[in-house]
Amino acid sequence: MDGLNAIGSRATEGALQRAQEKRCPWMVEVAGPGAARALELGDCLGILGLFSKAVAESEALRKTSYPVINVSNRWGPLAGMGNFLSDDVAIGREAAGHLMERGYKHFLIVGETKKQFVKERIEGFRFRLGDLASSCEEFARDFLTALHAQTMPSFIHQTEEALRPIFQRMPMDVAVFATNDWLAGLVQRVILEHYPERAHTTAVLGVDDEQHTSWYLGPLAGLSSVRPAFHGMGAAAMEWMMEHPGDRDAILREETRRFPPERVVMRASTAGGACPDPLTGRMIRWAWQAMQEGNKVQVSDLASHFQMSRRTLDRKFSQHLGMGAGDYLRTQRLDMAVHLLRSTDLTMAEVSQRCGYSKQDTLSTIFRREFDQTPMEFRRESRNRV
Repeated sequence: MDGLNAIGSRATEGALQRAQEKRCPWMVEVAGPGAARALELGDCLGILGLFSKAVAESEALRKTSYPVINVSNRWGPLAGMGNFLSDDVAIGREAAGHLMERGYKHFLIVGETKKQFVKERIEGFRFRLGDLASSCEEFARDFLTALHAQTMPSFIHQTEEALRPIFQRMPMDVAVFATNDWLAGLVQRVILEHYPERAHTTAVLGVDDEQHTSWYLGPLAGLSSVRPAFHGMGAAAMEWMMEHPGDRDAILREETRRFPPERVVMRASTAGGACPDPLTGRMIRWAWQAMQEGNKVQVSDLASHFQMSRRTLDRKFSQHLGMGAGDYLRTQRLDMAVHLLRSTDLTMAEVSQRCGYSKQDTLSTIFRREFDQTPMEFRRESRNRV
């Protein structure tokens, strides 16, 4: 097994967990890039890894008698092995759905060229948007080649210059879908350094949920991201190998399996929803963050923190969001409840408390009125759709 980066670490975690659940009698070795050495191991169930095209075509792989399962989508399905891969079209659809739910209508897609999985993510994103987007532009570059050809600061400067005219003509409340977190972090850096007025109005959404990424100007935090099913891919691969110990012929007959994403991990970069006004956008994200920390935010808290009258506050919210501040905070609490029900196993009492409802019955009443079902029914239905 190759345990490097987010894909490798989560796939490894999933495989180890499934091995423990099934009381696998075999030892699991987590190896680094030395795939060729791993392929020369003695008696074993099989080999799971993030394989490149070069390794797939290597002599070591051709000679091994053990089943090999690839969980990396960088090169698409590889010949001579099984492929348990992310459903990248579904990842794009999930990303678009998240941004549309937050009210965005203008979109910018940032992606690598030449990568099939990137094309599939963009395809899914555009398909989900359909005719509902007011505008959608695409910024595609061979980013890795450009980075390897120069220093990081000059690469950043070159990318900033390319993005500058795009941000200058696009509306303040545009949503950026970057096809991986590395590119999403780059977009965030451009915004923070050159367009700070966009910091609370332009949404940025990445893929892979790799929060460790750091740039030369320091770490970037608060990035929302689509989390692929790396954990499930590793678990499924381990289960397959336990059911077909050492059976290389069986894995060669196995069709490529595709795994839909786990969920969107929402952080500050897409919190609150679409708003073209920087100050109102800042208030929205402040309220969202306060709610995430377990605080029950009232209109008076907003007015006090931003030093304005409740009348002015209501006027700004009505002007830019079409509702008063109190109504907006109520929608935020409900939105947070929906997110927690979809993505966590918190009890109804815990969800109610986290969202600022003093009683569990209050959340149930609001859900029945809004969705014509109880919170538990909503949770079961949303998970059955995945």
